[in-house]
Amino acid sequence: MTTGGFTSEQLLRVEEVLALPSLDLVAAAEIGAIETLEQEKLALRAQHIGKVLNDGLRALVAKYSVIGEVRGMGTVQAIEPVITD
Repeated sequence: MTTGGFTSEQLLRVEEVLALPSLDLVAAAEIGAIETLEQEKLALRAQHIGKVLNDGLRALVAKYSVIGEVRGMGTVQAIEPVITD
């Protein structure tokens, strides 16, 4: 069963975390974030999305002379325009 996008098991975990002292709460949040990154393979997904984005932008460089260079890492990409007089 889901409630607001969370399963009942996840809601129970949230209640357990909220009962912890404040420093433990921070550590629990960090552990939860790391678990989510690992379980949902977010780093691999970001790497794949970044490659698709970069490949697409590089294709635009070949197509349009007003784009001089594309560079970046992951989904953070920059397009350098060519300024002509």
